[in-house]
Amino acid sequence: MDMMMGDNVKATGKPVKFKVQLTGNSIKDTTYTINVVKNGNPFGAFKMEGKMPMIEFTDTPAIAGRTYYRVTVEGPSTPYPQVPQSAALSGNMVGLSNPICFNFDPNF
Repeated sequence: MDMMMGDNVKATGKPVKFKVQLTGNSIKDTTYTINVVKNGNPFGAFKMEGKMPMIEFTDTPAIAGRTYYRVTVEGPSTPYPQVPQSAALSGNMVGLSNPICFNFDPNF
């Protein structure tokens, strides 16, 4: 099953494969750092580069209790013409995701 940011599903006890991919404007020959947070704690840091930067990782959400994952993306930001000078304000923060949740519905 495909999920996206903000989704909530019941954990099955099986491993889940996650994919993080940058789309839109990225800077050529640049490395981006992806920090994965699981339940508020650092889970992993990954480097990605290339024309369509992408990483994948696998983890098994707990069957009992709640689990969530979110990511931050750091690297050089690209200009955003609709908000002049915004790249200077965000520093090296390129993106911050909403979480993907497991077992957050009380009916699960």
